[in-house]
Amino acid sequence: MRLKKAKSILVVVLLVAILGSISGAAEKLDLKLRLKPGEKHSMRITTTQNIAMESMGKQENVSHTKTLGIEFEVKEIDANDVASVKVTYLTLQEKTKMGEREFGYDSTKPDTPEDHFGQMYSDMMGESFIMKITPKGKITKLTGVDEMFLNMAEKTMAREDESIKERLKEKAKQAIDRIDKKYGSREKRKEALKEQVKNFPGFGEQPIKNILSEMTVVFPSGTVQIGDSWKDNIVIGFGSGAPIEIEGTYILKGIEKQVLTINVSGKRNLDDKPIISEVGPIKSTTRLAGSYEATLKVDEKSGWLLGKQANMKFAGETKTAGDKQTPQEQTMKMSIEASIVVEPIQ
Repeated sequence: MRLKKAKSILVVVLLVAILGSISGAAEKLDLKLRLKPGEKHSMRITTTQNIAMESMGKQENVSHTKTLGIEFEVKEIDANDVASVKVTYLTLQEKTKMGEREFGYDSTKPDTPEDHFGQMYSDMMGESFIMKITPKGKITKLTGVDEMFLNMAEKTMAREDESIKERLKEKAKQAIDRIDKKYGSREKRKEALKEQVKNFPGFGEQPIKNILSEMTVVFPSGTVQIGDSWKDNIVIGFGSGAPIEIEGTYILKGIEKQVLTINVSGKRNLDDKPIISEVGPIKSTTRLAGSYEATLKVDEKSGWLLGKQANMKFAGETKTAGDKQTPQEQTMKMSIEASIVVEPIQ
């Protein structure tokens, strides 16, 4: 009798365990950002690119590494749960190698007066703007970017004036007045410098969005369980040009200690929509084919990205329309291997 009772209890326990495991496996999750005003996240993104270009029988190899430290501070959450997040540039290190030439910048080290790139980058450090982001990870708007560029223009103008004062001494005021008059007024000079800053390689709203898209997670519109997938575009920015958009597949691979693992993959074909970019009078059309693979680690409770490793390979060609200096169309073959690492700053 006791044996039968023990067996019955064992069967019940096993059934509960089995049903519980099935229930757990089928648990639906509502993945989204659950940010709170006042919270801060300091993140580092490192992008490494190795580019091979061939034009008119000549090949050039370029390797580029850029590490950017950014602080995200949640300022407020509106009635639709859209978060206003203050984005502040903390640090920047950049290194480029083109053939035998090497050059770079490190915001933690003083730049030289002759280093125009370094001065522009230094002006950006400590500057901020606001990113508005939905609970599903969509960046809807950037505000304060123009004001940021205007602040940087003021720093440039102050630096120019200081250089004139050092060189011309007592005649400096007259020289500065002449420069202001050349632009129409001091305010117009500042506006013109703002446009220069805005169009500086790697600056501008689009390159900013490219970076932010790599540091945020796009969640599905409905609930999902482990093994489910959803579709959304992957936006990949190379330098200051137009970004590459490819259709991506996101898969929720697992959860461990309240950390989600999400795999992302996507492919692009040569006959996909070309990438069009314009720099001044020069217009270029790029066709690239290749793949993108990434693994994301995400905090289940807040939806914040904890870490990311992405790798991509693309190959194709760029055709540049002719202008007055170079009337013939130029074709350049290219291949790109790149990686992106996002991690918290401890």
